[in-house]
Amino acid sequence: MVNRFCPKCGAQIKKGTFCESCSAEKIKIDVPLIQISEFNRTYHKGSWQPFQELEDLIIKRIREAAGKDYPVDVEPFEFEAKPKEKIIVTANVLVAEDEEITLSIPVSYRQCDYGQKQKTQYFEGILQLQNPTEKVIDFISKQMESMAPKGVFITKTVDTKKGVDLYFTKKNPMRIIAQKVVSKFGGKMDENAQLFTHNHLTSRDVFRLNIHVQLPEFTLGDVIEFDLTRVRGDDLRHVIQVNKMGKVIQGTDLLTGKQLAFELKFAKEIKKVKPIKTTLISVQPTIQVLHPETYQAQTPRNADVYKHDLNIEDKVDVVMVKEGILLIYDV
Repeated sequence: MVNRFCPKCGAQIKKGTFCESCSAEKIKIDVPLIQISEFNRTYHKGSWQPFQELEDLIIKRIREAAGKDYPVDVEPFEFEAKPKEKIIVTANVLVAEDEEITLSIPVSYRQCDYGQKQKTQYFEGILQLQNPTEKVIDFISKQMESMAPKGVFITKTVDTKKGVDLYFTKKNPMRIIAQKVVSKFGGKMDENAQLFTHNHLTSRDVFRLNIHVQLPEFTLGDVIEFDLTRVRGDDLRHVIQVNKMGKVIQGTDLLTGKQLAFELKFAKEIKKVKPIKTTLISVQPTIQVLHPETYQAQTPRNADVYKHDLNIEDKVDVVMVKEGILLIYDV
């Protein structure tokens, strides 16, 4: 094996043209401090910029400092973006075919403008929820997890007599979330923009957005009765068992056995009907149940359209409406 020596200082080397010390002098790569926040944002050249992976960001900064797209191998490291957190990351840069230099890259936490906004009372809009359930609140919380990296936060929550008001830092994402809530859980949505202030620098009015979402007071499996408006030729009062929630609500019409779909805004005088447990006393020649109040045999109004296997002495759920007793389905 032929001994190799650095032509600059005479030190013995195993590979490359120069020893590690002389290579660092010859090719000097100064990577400035990399500052990142918990929202995958980094402060660079006077502004906050998003990034995906910290390792990719380190490689990008090395290549920017070097002015060349050198192959870079970043050694394993652990970093959690939290206050006072700082580390030194080691990276090996291949500057020539058989010449490599080692860099120490400083990385530290810095609170970004998103974090500053999250900890204030700042808001651009209010989402007013009427009749929200725990499922609705949980759904919004999960939506907010994906919104946080985009600087969208709920900075204030106020309980009201009929629900809750949520204060959002950005109004457009708030509108998107409101639309998703109505699409998934049903309800009515109204918007109202209010003048907040006037920006003298831009000469523009600044508006804050209020969105009111009235959610249904019923859920899957519930029985409701109501009238439909704006439906030509429909003058009946409907009694349905809800089997799908959303902007368009679907259910089984217990009087006809048919499926009915409608938007909440077209339903009026909605009333939730409480089911009552009773006993099936006959299936042939017709279905009969024990009347929950008189304890007499009673044929349900929907006995001829009820589609379900039944046996005598089964416990069944019924509702009592103006049209009579109606059998309802298991959910």
